Amino acid sequence: MKKSLFILTIIIIFSFTIVAVEDSGTREKRIALVIGNAAYKGYPLKNTVNDAVDISDALRSRGFEVISSTDADYREMWGAIRKFGKKLQNSDIGLFYYSGHGIQVNGTNYLIPVNSGIMSEDETRFKAVDAALVLEKMRTAGNSMNIIILDACRVNPYKKERGGFGGLAKMDAPSGSIIIYSTSPGKTASDGIGRNGVFTKHFLRSVLNDDLEIGMMLRKIRKNIISETSGKQVPWESSSLTGEFYFAREFNKGEFKSLKNNITGSVSVEFSSMTFFESGAEYEDISDRAYTNIFEKQKSRYINTKLNFRNKLFNERDSKLNIVLKFFKPDGTYWNSISKSINISKDLDHATYERLGFGWGSAGNWDPGKYKVQVFMDGTYVAQSGFEIVNYSLSEKRIGYEYKNVRFFESHDKYSGEIEVEYNSRFRRSDTRVIYPYILFKNSFFKIKDQRIKIRIIIYKPDGSRWGNIEKDISVSKDLDLASYDRAGWGWNKAGNWGVGRYKVEMFFDEIPVGESMFEIY
Repeated sequence: MKKSLFILTIIIIFSFTIVAVEDSGTREKRIALVIGNAAYKGYPLKNTVNDAVDISDALRSRGFEVISSTDADYREMWGAIRKFGKKLQNSDIGLFYYSGHGIQVNGTNYLIPVNSGIMSEDETRFKAVDAALVLEKMRTAGNSMNIIILDACRVNPYKKERGGFGGLAKMDAPSGSIIIYSTSPGKTASDGIGRNGVFTKHFLRSVLNDDLEIGMMLRKIRKNIISETSGKQVPWESSSLTGEFYFAREFNKGEFKSLKNNITGSVSVEFSSMTFFESGAEYEDISDRAYTNIFEKQKSRYINTKLNFRNKLFNERDSKLNIVLKFFKPDGTYWNSISKSINISKDLDHATYERLGFGWGSAGNWDPGKYKVQVFMDGTYVAQSGFEIVNYSLSEKRIGYEYKNVRFFESHDKYSGEIEVEYNSRFRRSDTRVIYPYILFKNSFFKIKDQRIKIRIIIYKPDGSRWGNIEKDISVSKDLDLASYDRAGWGWNKAGNWGVGRYKVEMFFDEIPVGESMFEIY
Protein backbone atom coordinates (compact mmCIF):
# COMPACT_ATOMS: atom_id res chain seq x y z
CA MET A 1 0.00 0.00 0.00
CA LYS A 2 1.30 3.44 -0.84
CA LYS A 3 1.42 5.93 1.98
CA SER A 4 0.22 9.51 1.73
CA LEU A 5 3.17 11.82 1.40
CA PHE A 6 3.45 14.40 4.11
CA ILE A 7 5.89 17.26 4.46
CA LEU A 8 6.61 18.91 7.78
CA THR A 9 7.93 22.43 7.48
CA ILE A 10 9.16 24.38 10.47
CA ILE A 11 10.11 28.00 10.07
CA ILE A 12 11.69 29.74 13.03
CA ILE A 13 11.83 33.49 12.60
CA PHE A 14 14.02 35.69 14.78
CA SER A 15 13.25 39.39 14.71
CA PHE A 16 16.58 39.84 16.48
CA THR A 17 19.09 37.72 18.35
CA ILE A 18 17.92 36.94 21.88
CA VAL A 19 20.30 38.05 24.60
CA ALA A 20 20.19 37.64 28.36
CA VAL A 21 18.13 40.21 30.26
CA GLU A 22 19.87 41.04 33.50
CA ASP A 23 16.98 42.55 35.45
CA SER A 24 13.88 40.69 34.37
CA GLY A 25 11.64 38.90 36.82
CA THR A 26 8.97 37.95 34.32
CA ARG A 27 8.66 34.58 32.68
CA GLU A 28 8.90 34.32 28.91
CA LYS A 29 5.38 34.26 27.39
CA ARG A 30 4.79 31.59 24.75
CA ILE A 31 1.63 31.41 22.62
CA ALA A 32 0.76 28.73 20.04
CA LEU A 33 -2.01 28.13 17.52
CA VAL A 34 -2.49 24.47 16.53
CA ILE A 35 -4.86 23.43 13.71
CA GLY A 36 -5.35 19.82 12.58
CA ASN A 37 -7.66 18.91 9.69
CA ALA A 38 -8.47 15.33 8.67
CA ALA A 39 -12.16 14.98 7.68
CA TYR A 40 -11.81 15.99 4.04
CA LYS A 41 -14.52 14.72 1.73
CA GLY A 42 -12.86 12.45 -0.80
CA TYR A 43 -9.34 12.89 0.61
CA PRO A 44 -9.46 12.09 4.36
CA LEU A 45 -6.20 11.97 6.30
CA LYS A 46 -5.26 9.45 8.96
CA ASN A 47 -3.10 10.99 11.69
CA THR A 48 -3.37 14.76 11.28
CA VAL A 49 -5.86 15.38 14.10
CA ASN A 50 -3.98 13.00 16.41
CA ASP A 51 -0.75 14.83 15.61
CA ALA A 52 -2.34 18.22 16.33
CA VAL A 53 -3.84 17.07 19.64
CA ASP A 54 -0.53 15.60 20.80
CA ILE A 55 1.47 18.63 19.64
CA SER A 56 -0.92 20.83 21.68
CA ASP A 57 -0.32 18.75 24.81
CA ALA A 58 3.44 18.78 24.29
CA LEU A 59 3.54 22.55 23.82
CA ARG A 60 1.48 23.13 26.95
CA SER A 61 4.01 21.08 28.89
CA ARG A 62 6.69 23.39 27.50
CA GLY A 63 5.09 26.58 28.75
CA PHE A 64 2.94 27.52 25.74
CA GLU A 65 -0.59 28.84 25.97
CA VAL A 66 -2.31 26.91 23.17
CA ILE A 67 -5.25 27.85 20.95
CA SER A 68 -6.39 24.60 19.34
CA SER A 69 -8.82 23.81 16.52
CA THR A 70 -9.45 20.49 14.72
CA ASP A 71 -11.37 19.78 11.50
CA ALA A 72 -11.80 23.52 11.06
CA ASP A 73 -13.69 25.07 8.17
CA TYR A 74 -12.70 28.33 6.44
CA ARG A 75 -14.40 30.65 8.95
CA GLU A 76 -13.04 28.75 11.96
CA MET A 77 -9.48 28.87 10.61
CA TRP A 78 -9.68 32.61 9.97
CA GLY A 79 -11.15 33.23 13.42
CA ALA A 80 -8.44 31.18 15.14
CA ILE A 81 -5.68 33.01 13.24
CA ARG A 82 -7.13 36.42 14.19
CA LYS A 83 -7.32 35.39 17.86
CA PHE A 84 -3.74 34.13 17.67
CA GLY A 85 -2.56 37.40 16.10
CA LYS A 86 -4.02 39.46 18.95
CA LYS A 87 -2.47 37.32 21.67
CA LEU A 88 0.82 37.31 19.80
CA GLN A 89 1.20 41.06 20.36
CA ASN A 90 1.61 40.47 24.10
CA SER A 91 3.87 37.41 23.84
CA ASP A 92 7.59 36.76 23.46
CA ILE A 93 7.44 33.50 21.49
CA GLY A 94 4.79 32.59 18.91
CA LEU A 95 4.24 29.19 17.30
CA PHE A 96 1.79 28.11 14.59
CA TYR A 97 1.26 24.42 13.82
CA TYR A 98 -0.91 23.15 10.97
CA SER A 99 -1.53 19.54 9.96
CA GLY A 100 -3.77 18.77 7.00
CA HIS A 101 -3.92 19.26 3.27
CA GLY A 102 -1.83 22.10 1.90
CA ILE A 103 -1.10 22.89 -1.74
CA GLN A 104 0.87 25.33 -3.87
CA VAL A 105 -0.91 27.24 -6.63
CA ASN A 106 1.11 29.65 -8.76
CA GLY A 107 3.79 29.92 -6.08
CA THR A 108 1.37 30.60 -3.19
CA ASN A 109 0.89 28.14 -0.34
CA TYR A 110 -2.68 27.44 0.76
CA LEU A 111 -3.97 25.59 3.84
CA ILE A 112 -7.15 23.68 3.00
CA PRO A 113 -10.11 23.86 5.41
CA VAL A 114 -12.51 20.95 5.75
CA ASN A 115 -15.76 21.30 3.80
CA SER A 116 -14.00 23.74 1.48
CA GLY A 117 -15.89 22.56 -1.60
CA ILE A 118 -12.80 23.04 -3.75
CA MET A 119 -13.15 21.08 -6.98
CA SER A 120 -10.17 22.44 -8.93
CA GLU A 121 -7.01 24.48 -8.39
CA ASP A 122 -8.48 27.70 -9.80
CA GLU A 123 -10.94 27.82 -6.86
CA THR A 124 -8.26 27.50 -4.19
CA ARG A 125 -7.50 31.16 -3.49
CA PHE A 126 -11.19 31.86 -2.85
CA LYS A 127 -11.84 28.93 -0.49
CA ALA A 128 -8.52 28.22 1.25
CA VAL A 129 -6.31 30.12 3.70
CA ASP A 130 -3.14 31.73 2.36
CA ALA A 131 -0.29 30.60 4.66
CA ALA A 132 1.29 34.05 4.28
CA LEU A 133 -1.51 35.43 6.47
CA VAL A 134 0.01 33.75 9.52
CA LEU A 135 3.44 35.08 8.61
CA GLU A 136 2.04 38.60 8.41
CA LYS A 137 0.36 38.26 11.83
CA MET A 138 3.72 37.27 13.27
CA ARG A 139 5.62 40.09 11.55
CA THR A 140 3.20 42.79 12.67
CA ALA A 141 3.16 41.52 16.27
CA GLY A 142 6.82 42.49 16.69
CA ASN A 143 7.56 39.76 19.26
CA SER A 144 10.97 38.17 19.80
CA MET A 145 10.67 34.83 17.99
CA ASN A 146 8.08 33.05 15.87
CA ILE A 147 7.80 29.45 14.69
CA ILE A 148 5.64 28.13 11.85
CA ILE A 149 5.09 24.38 11.51
CA LEU A 150 3.27 23.18 8.37
CA ASP A 151 2.57 19.45 8.33
CA ALA A 152 0.89 19.38 4.94
CA CYS A 153 0.21 16.55 2.50
CA ARG A 154 2.50 16.88 -0.53
CA VAL A 155 0.01 15.05 -2.77
CA ASN A 156 -2.08 17.80 -4.36
CA PRO A 157 -5.66 16.39 -4.33
CA TYR A 158 -6.74 18.90 -6.97
CA LYS A 159 -3.82 18.42 -9.37
CA LYS A 160 -4.71 17.88 -13.00
CA GLU A 161 -3.08 15.21 -15.11
CA ARG A 162 -0.86 17.91 -16.61
CA GLY A 163 0.30 20.95 -14.70
CA GLY A 164 -0.21 21.75 -11.04
CA PHE A 165 2.25 21.45 -8.21
CA GLY A 166 2.74 18.79 -5.52
CA GLY A 167 4.08 20.25 -2.31
CA LEU A 168 4.60 23.68 -0.82
CA ALA A 169 6.52 26.62 -2.23
CA LYS A 170 9.39 28.24 -0.35
CA MET A 171 8.09 30.99 1.94
CA ASP A 172 9.87 34.31 2.30
CA ALA A 173 11.32 34.25 5.82
CA PRO A 174 13.80 36.77 7.31
CA SER A 175 17.38 35.90 8.20
CA GLY A 176 17.61 33.55 11.17
CA SER A 177 15.13 30.94 9.96
CA ILE A 178 15.09 27.18 9.59
CA ILE A 179 12.90 25.06 7.32
CA ILE A 180 12.58 21.40 8.27
CA TYR A 181 11.08 18.67 6.11
CA SER A 182 9.84 15.34 7.46
CA THR A 183 11.38 13.63 4.42
CA SER A 184 13.41 14.43 1.33
CA PRO A 185 11.52 16.14 -1.53
CA GLY A 186 9.87 13.62 -3.82
CA LYS A 187 9.98 10.86 -1.18
CA THR A 188 7.11 9.45 0.87
CA ALA A 189 6.77 10.02 4.61
CA SER A 190 5.39 7.05 6.51
CA ASP A 191 2.06 7.30 8.34
CA GLY A 192 3.40 4.79 10.85
CA ILE A 193 1.39 2.00 12.43
CA GLY A 194 0.24 3.84 15.52
CA ARG A 195 -1.34 7.10 16.58
CA ASN A 196 1.20 9.44 14.95
CA GLY A 197 3.22 9.62 11.76
CA VAL A 198 6.85 8.55 12.01
CA PHE A 199 8.29 12.07 12.01
CA THR A 200 5.75 13.47 14.47
CA LYS A 201 6.27 10.54 16.83
CA HIS A 202 9.99 11.25 17.09
CA PHE A 203 9.47 15.00 17.14
CA LEU A 204 7.05 14.72 20.08
CA ARG A 205 9.38 12.47 22.04
CA SER A 206 12.25 14.88 21.59
CA VAL A 207 10.20 17.94 22.56
CA LEU A 208 8.99 16.17 25.71
CA ASN A 209 12.16 14.37 26.71
CA ASP A 210 15.25 16.18 25.41
CA ASP A 211 16.97 19.33 26.63
CA LEU A 212 18.58 20.04 23.26
CA GLU A 213 19.08 23.07 21.07
CA ILE A 214 16.85 22.68 18.02
CA GLY A 215 19.73 21.92 15.63
CA MET A 216 20.97 19.06 17.82
CA MET A 217 17.40 17.90 18.38
CA LEU A 218 16.78 17.61 14.64
CA ARG A 219 19.96 15.66 14.05
CA LYS A 220 18.87 13.16 16.70
CA ILE A 221 15.39 12.90 15.15
CA ARG A 222 16.86 12.36 11.67
CA LYS A 223 19.16 9.60 12.93
CA ASN A 224 16.28 7.78 14.69
CA ILE A 225 13.97 8.00 11.66
CA ILE A 226 16.63 6.77 9.26
CA SER A 227 17.18 3.81 11.59
CA GLU A 228 13.46 3.03 11.98
CA THR A 229 12.68 3.24 8.25
CA SER A 230 15.92 1.61 7.04
CA GLY A 231 16.84 4.78 5.19
CA LYS A 232 13.53 5.11 3.32
CA GLN A 233 12.67 8.36 5.09
CA VAL A 234 15.35 11.01 5.64
CA PRO A 235 14.31 14.33 7.22
CA TRP A 236 16.32 17.34 6.17
CA GLU A 237 16.36 21.07 6.71
CA SER A 238 17.55 24.37 5.26
CA SER A 239 18.81 26.75 7.93
CA SER A 240 19.97 30.34 8.32
CA LEU A 241 19.62 30.49 12.10
CA THR A 242 21.51 33.22 13.97
CA GLY A 243 20.38 32.26 17.49
CA GLU A 244 19.47 29.25 19.61
CA PHE A 245 16.09 27.82 20.60
CA TYR A 246 15.26 25.20 23.22
CA PHE A 247 11.74 23.77 23.53
CA ALA A 248 12.61 22.45 27.00
CA ARG A 249 13.72 25.74 28.55
CA GLU A 250 12.16 28.95 29.78
CA PHE A 251 13.58 32.50 29.76
CA ASN A 252 13.49 33.66 33.39
CA LYS A 253 15.68 36.27 35.10
CA GLY A 254 18.17 36.23 32.26
CA GLU A 255 18.84 32.48 32.40
CA PHE A 256 17.53 29.47 30.55
CA LYS A 257 15.96 27.02 32.99
CA SER A 258 15.45 23.39 32.01
CA LEU A 259 11.90 22.02 32.20
CA LYS A 260 12.94 18.37 32.15
CA ASN A 261 13.08 16.17 35.26
CA ASN A 262 16.15 13.93 35.07
CA ILE A 263 14.83 12.04 32.06
CA THR A 264 17.14 9.22 31.10
CA GLY A 265 15.20 7.10 28.61
CA SER A 266 14.52 3.38 28.72
CA VAL A 267 17.14 0.93 27.52
CA SER A 268 15.24 -2.19 28.54
CA VAL A 269 11.84 -2.09 26.80
CA GLU A 270 10.00 -0.81 23.75
CA PHE A 271 6.38 0.22 24.32
CA SER A 272 3.79 -1.71 22.25
CA SER A 273 0.24 -0.88 23.37
CA MET A 274 -2.11 -0.01 26.22
CA THR A 275 -5.69 -1.16 26.84
CA PHE A 276 -8.18 -0.65 29.68
CA PHE A 277 -10.53 -2.80 31.76
CA GLU A 278 -12.85 -2.30 34.73
CA SER A 279 -12.52 -4.20 38.00
CA GLY A 280 -14.37 -4.08 41.30
CA ALA A 281 -11.29 -3.17 43.34
CA GLU A 282 -7.81 -1.77 42.86
CA TYR A 283 -6.98 -4.97 41.02
CA GLU A 284 -8.77 -8.30 40.71
CA ASP A 285 -7.54 -11.39 38.88
CA ILE A 286 -10.46 -11.66 36.44
CA SER A 287 -10.10 -14.35 33.82
CA ASP A 288 -12.98 -13.17 31.62
CA ARG A 289 -11.91 -9.54 31.42
CA ALA A 290 -13.38 -7.15 28.83
CA TYR A 291 -10.76 -4.80 27.38
CA THR A 292 -12.28 -1.62 26.00
CA ASN A 293 -11.93 2.16 26.14
CA ILE A 294 -15.55 3.08 26.90
CA PHE A 295 -17.23 2.50 30.27
CA GLU A 296 -20.65 3.17 31.80
CA LYS A 297 -20.69 5.64 34.70
CA GLN A 298 -23.25 3.65 36.71
CA LYS A 299 -21.27 0.39 36.45
CA SER A 300 -17.64 1.52 36.60
CA ARG A 301 -15.55 1.42 39.75
CA TYR A 302 -11.83 0.92 39.25
CA ILE A 303 -10.37 1.28 35.73
CA ASN A 304 -7.08 -0.51 35.25
CA THR A 305 -4.55 -0.39 32.45
CA LYS A 306 -2.85 -3.24 30.63
CA LEU A 307 0.58 -2.31 29.25
CA ASN A 308 2.33 -4.39 26.62
CA PHE A 309 5.96 -3.96 25.64
CA ARG A 310 8.87 -5.75 23.98
CA ASN A 311 11.88 -6.69 26.07
CA LYS A 312 14.94 -5.28 24.30
CA LEU A 313 17.23 -7.25 26.63
CA PHE A 314 15.67 -10.62 25.78
CA ASN A 315 18.20 -13.43 26.36
CA GLU A 316 20.78 -10.89 27.56
CA ARG A 317 20.07 -10.00 31.19
CA ASP A 318 17.33 -9.31 33.71
CA SER A 319 16.34 -5.65 34.01
CA LYS A 320 14.24 -3.23 35.99
CA LEU A 321 11.67 -0.82 34.53
CA ASN A 322 10.05 2.23 36.10
CA ILE A 323 6.53 3.00 34.81
CA VAL A 324 4.67 6.28 35.35
CA LEU A 325 1.08 6.90 34.22
CA LYS A 326 -0.27 10.46 34.21
CA PHE A 327 -4.06 10.86 34.18
CA PHE A 328 -5.89 13.95 32.89
CA LYS A 329 -9.54 14.84 33.44
CA PRO A 330 -12.02 15.47 30.58
CA ASP A 331 -11.45 19.24 30.90
CA GLY A 332 -7.73 18.68 30.22
CA THR A 333 -6.50 19.39 33.74
CA TYR A 334 -3.95 17.10 35.36
CA TRP A 335 -5.54 14.64 37.81
CA ASN A 336 -2.97 12.25 39.29
CA SER A 337 0.01 9.99 38.62
CA ILE A 338 0.88 6.40 39.42
CA SER A 339 4.39 4.97 39.39
CA LYS A 340 5.70 1.44 39.73
CA SER A 341 9.03 -0.32 39.38
CA ILE A 342 8.89 -3.85 37.96
CA ASN A 343 11.45 -6.57 37.32
CA ILE A 344 11.70 -8.09 33.84
CA SER A 345 13.19 -11.51 33.29
CA LYS A 346 15.59 -12.00 30.40
CA ASP A 347 13.52 -15.07 29.44
CA LEU A 348 10.60 -12.89 28.27
CA ASP A 349 10.68 -11.46 24.74
CA HIS A 350 7.39 -9.64 25.38
CA ALA A 351 6.04 -8.56 28.76
CA THR A 352 2.74 -7.29 30.17
CA TYR A 353 1.90 -5.27 33.25
CA GLU A 354 -1.69 -4.60 34.35
CA ARG A 355 -1.74 -3.42 37.97
CA LEU A 356 -1.99 0.35 37.57
CA GLY A 357 -5.28 2.25 37.56
CA PHE A 358 -7.62 4.71 39.25
CA GLY A 359 -11.13 4.62 40.68
CA TRP A 360 -13.34 4.04 43.70
CA GLY A 361 -14.67 1.17 45.75
CA SER A 362 -18.21 1.76 44.48
CA ALA A 363 -19.66 2.56 41.05
CA GLY A 364 -21.15 5.88 39.95
CA ASN A 365 -18.39 8.27 41.02
CA TRP A 366 -16.77 8.92 37.64
CA ASP A 367 -17.53 12.18 35.83
CA PRO A 368 -18.64 11.55 32.21
CA GLY A 369 -16.13 12.51 29.53
CA LYS A 370 -12.88 11.48 27.86
CA TYR A 371 -9.88 10.85 30.10
CA LYS A 372 -6.32 11.02 28.77
CA VAL A 373 -3.47 8.80 29.99
CA GLN A 374 0.21 9.45 29.24
CA VAL A 375 2.78 6.67 29.60
CA PHE A 376 6.38 7.22 30.72
CA MET A 377 8.96 4.42 30.91
CA ASP A 378 12.23 5.10 32.74
CA GLY A 379 11.34 8.79 32.58
CA THR A 380 10.74 8.86 28.83
CA TYR A 381 7.36 9.76 27.35
CA VAL A 382 6.41 6.85 25.06
CA ALA A 383 2.69 7.00 24.33
CA GLN A 384 -0.71 8.51 24.99
CA SER A 385 -4.12 6.86 25.07
CA GLY A 386 -7.38 7.29 26.90
CA PHE A 387 -10.82 6.02 27.83
CA GLU A 388 -14.32 7.49 28.00
CA ILE A 389 -16.96 7.42 30.74
CA VAL A 390 -20.50 7.63 29.32
CA ASN A 391 -23.73 8.40 31.12
CA TYR A 392 -25.90 5.87 29.29
CA SER A 393 -26.26 2.11 28.98
CA LEU A 394 -24.00 0.70 26.27
CA SER A 395 -26.21 -2.36 25.83
CA GLU A 396 -29.19 -0.12 24.98
CA LYS A 397 -27.35 2.24 22.65
CA ARG A 398 -29.22 2.29 19.33
CA ILE A 399 -26.38 3.12 16.96
CA GLY A 400 -23.67 0.48 17.15
CA TYR A 401 -21.10 2.12 14.90
CA GLU A 402 -19.09 5.28 14.33
CA TYR A 403 -18.14 5.95 10.71
CA LYS A 404 -14.40 6.71 10.29
CA ASN A 405 -13.55 7.00 6.58
CA VAL A 406 -13.69 5.40 3.14
CA ARG A 407 -10.90 4.66 0.68
CA PHE A 408 -10.99 3.22 -2.85
CA PHE A 409 -9.03 0.60 -4.74
CA GLU A 410 -9.10 -0.98 -8.20
CA SER A 411 -9.41 -4.73 -8.72
CA HIS A 412 -8.88 -6.57 -11.99
CA ASP A 413 -11.61 -9.06 -11.21
CA LYS A 414 -14.20 -9.94 -8.59
CA TYR A 415 -12.57 -9.03 -5.28
CA SER A 416 -11.74 -12.06 -3.11
CA GLY A 417 -10.38 -10.16 -0.13
CA GLU A 418 -7.04 -11.95 -0.48
CA ILE A 419 -5.23 -9.67 -2.91
CA GLU A 420 -2.86 -6.84 -2.03
CA VAL A 421 -4.55 -3.56 -2.92
CA GLU A 422 -3.37 0.00 -3.44
CA TYR A 423 -5.70 2.69 -2.12
CA ASN A 424 -6.17 5.80 -4.23
CA SER A 425 -8.65 8.55 -5.07
CA ARG A 426 -7.64 8.99 -8.73
CA PHE A 427 -7.65 6.21 -11.34
CA ARG A 428 -6.44 6.20 -14.94
CA ARG A 429 -9.30 5.34 -17.33
CA SER A 430 -7.18 3.10 -19.54
CA ASP A 431 -6.12 0.92 -16.58
CA THR A 432 -9.31 0.80 -14.50
CA ARG A 433 -11.88 -1.97 -14.42
CA VAL A 434 -13.66 -2.44 -11.05
CA ILE A 435 -13.48 0.10 -8.20
CA TYR A 436 -14.24 -1.00 -4.67
CA PRO A 437 -14.86 1.18 -1.59
CA TYR A 438 -13.13 0.23 1.67
CA ILE A 439 -15.33 1.55 4.49
CA LEU A 440 -13.88 1.68 8.01
CA PHE A 441 -15.98 2.18 11.14
CA LYS A 442 -15.63 1.88 14.90
CA ASN A 443 -17.70 -0.82 16.61
CA SER A 444 -19.58 0.90 19.46
CA PHE A 445 -20.65 -2.52 20.79
CA PHE A 446 -17.05 -3.75 21.10
CA LYS A 447 -16.90 -6.43 23.84
CA ILE A 448 -20.65 -5.92 24.45
CA LYS A 449 -22.62 -7.84 21.82
CA ASP A 450 -22.63 -9.00 18.18
CA GLN A 451 -24.68 -6.90 15.78
CA ARG A 452 -25.96 -6.68 12.21
CA ILE A 453 -25.71 -3.52 10.12
CA LYS A 454 -27.40 -2.76 6.81
CA ILE A 455 -24.97 -0.92 4.55
CA ARG A 456 -26.18 1.01 1.51
CA ILE A 457 -23.78 2.74 -0.90
CA ILE A 458 -25.00 5.08 -3.67
CA ILE A 459 -22.77 6.25 -6.52
CA TYR A 460 -23.37 9.32 -8.72
CA LYS A 461 -21.94 10.00 -12.17
CA PRO A 462 -19.81 13.09 -12.91
CA ASP A 463 -22.92 14.85 -14.32
CA GLY A 464 -24.66 14.40 -10.93
CA SER A 465 -27.12 11.73 -12.04
CA ARG A 466 -27.52 8.63 -9.91
CA TRP A 467 -25.79 5.58 -11.36
CA GLY A 468 -26.62 2.75 -8.95
CA ASN A 469 -26.42 1.47 -5.40
CA ILE A 470 -25.22 -1.48 -3.33
CA GLU A 471 -27.10 -2.88 -0.34
CA LYS A 472 -25.75 -5.50 2.05
CA ASP A 473 -26.49 -6.78 5.55
CA ILE A 474 -23.27 -7.57 7.42
CA SER A 475 -22.52 -9.20 10.76
CA VAL A 476 -20.10 -7.48 13.14
CA SER A 477 -18.52 -9.51 15.92
CA LYS A 478 -18.24 -8.01 19.38
CA ASP A 479 -14.55 -9.02 19.29
CA LEU A 480 -13.79 -6.34 16.67
CA ASP A 481 -13.11 -2.80 17.88
CA LEU A 482 -12.72 -1.64 14.25
CA ALA A 483 -14.70 -3.16 11.38
CA SER A 484 -14.64 -2.67 7.62
CA TYR A 485 -16.59 -3.49 4.48
CA ASP A 486 -15.02 -3.88 1.03
CA ARG A 487 -16.93 -6.65 -0.77
CA ALA A 488 -18.85 -4.77 -3.46
CA GLY A 489 -17.88 -2.33 -6.18
CA TRP A 490 -18.67 -0.93 -9.63
CA GLY A 491 -17.13 -1.38 -13.03
CA TRP A 492 -16.54 -3.65 -16.00
CA ASN A 493 -14.60 -6.78 -16.91
CA LYS A 494 -12.41 -4.73 -19.25
CA ALA A 495 -10.57 -1.46 -18.69
CA GLY A 496 -11.40 1.71 -20.60
CA ASN A 497 -15.18 1.86 -20.08
CA TRP A 498 -15.30 4.46 -17.30
CA GLY A 499 -16.37 8.01 -18.11
CA VAL A 500 -13.85 10.71 -17.19
CA GLY A 501 -14.75 12.88 -14.20
CA ARG A 502 -15.48 12.85 -10.45
CA TYR A 503 -17.84 10.23 -8.98
CA LYS A 504 -19.58 10.94 -5.68
CA VAL A 505 -20.28 8.12 -3.22
CA GLU A 506 -22.81 8.34 -0.35
CA MET A 507 -22.88 5.82 2.51
CA PHE A 508 -25.76 4.83 4.77
CA PHE A 509 -25.75 2.53 7.83
CA ASP A 510 -29.22 1.30 8.82
CA GLU A 511 -30.62 4.02 6.49
CA ILE A 512 -28.76 6.72 8.46
CA PRO A 513 -26.40 8.85 6.30
CA VAL A 514 -22.89 8.53 7.76
CA GLY A 515 -20.64 10.10 5.15
CA GLU A 516 -19.81 10.83 1.54
CA SER A 517 -16.65 10.83 -0.55
CA MET A 518 -15.53 10.82 -4.16
CA PHE A 519 -13.00 9.40 -6.59
CA GLU A 520 -11.84 10.62 -9.99
CA ILE A 521 -11.36 8.90 -13.34
CA TYR A 522 -8.87 10.68 -15.61
